[in-house]
Amino acid sequence: MLISLTADNESFKDINFKPGLNIILAERTKESTKKDSRNGLGKTSMIEIIHYCLGASITQTLKKEQLENRTFTLTLILNDKKYSVSRNTSDKNTITIIGDCSDWPILPERDAGGNQILSNDDWKRNLGVLMFKLQKEYPDYKYAPTFRSCFSYFARLDEYGAFQSPFKQHSSQLEWDIQVNNSFLLELDWTYASKWQILKDRKKILNQLKAEAESGILKEMYGSIGELEAERIRLENDIKEQKEQLINFKIHPQYHKIEFDANSITELIHEHVNQNIADKNLLEHYEKNIKEERDINSNYIDKIYNEAGIIIPELVKRRLEDIKQFHKNIIINRKDFKTIIN
Repeated sequence: MLISLTADNESFKDINFKPGLNIILAERTKESTKKDSRNGLGKTSMIEIIHYCLGASITQTLKKEQLENRTFTLTLILNDKKYSVSRNTSDKNTITIIGDCSDWPILPERDAGGNQILSNDDWKRNLGVLMFKLQKEYPDYKYAPTFRSCFSYFARLDEYGAFQSPFKQHSSQLEWDIQVNNSFLLELDWTYASKWQILKDRKKILNQLKAEAESGILKEMYGSIGELEAERIRLENDIKEQKEQLINFKIHPQYHKIEFDANSITELIHEHVNQNIADKNLLEHYEKNIKEERDINSNYIDKIYNEAGIIIPELVKRRLEDIKQFHKNIIINRKDFKTIIN
């Protein structure tokens, strides 16, 4: 039930609705002549504003410069609760609501000023549930009744040809929209109309394919009938061959190549591992020899010669000193080699 329609424009005359039938007339004064029309006085605009507050797209009338950034407010009763709904002509996607929305299927959010707001799409979904007991969504149906289509049967606009047929609320209304929404409003099973439209869509696609096939377009895309037949036979042979391999548990030929490559890589890995072990053993051998290497004590040699009663000539002593120095150099070189390796 509608209660009132207002605007934030002083020139806009507030409209208050009463219970029962409300009739809005354009007055004619005694001074009016036959040339004075009742058109252009706002009757249709009022209907357009009501539609706009209830989620409709903005009309050319509301796009005029004089109505730019204007807010219209519709007060109404939904499920025995009073609400005031506002929508601005410049901010078309935001619906501001005053009232208790705690039982709505889609709850409003709060803006920075604490006002309850909804997107226009969510507002229409709520209206569908609250006014017509529709579902929020019909995911299983491409064609389903909507709040906007159903409501437009109750608030018709003559400029859209809404009075030309009782089953149409718009002169260019699509056939499926007429069938689905009328079935719903008449409490018939509208899903049959929805499914019927799906079949019509498929038939339309088949007709298009048939027309394209006759024009030769499909031939250019997929080849001639002979080429397609040859491709079909090839695919059937491939399927038959693979089926026989599966039945006989035959290994796919490509597997043997993969097996050969895997064996070769494994053998190469083993060679590298063995070479690493050999190198490690050789390194440990060198480290052990370096640690066990000892310098020769020349005094021990001198003692042996003295006990034997042999006097070592000076020349021999010099040669012995050379040998000792040579031996020391070998030890130093081995230690330096170990340091470089580490």
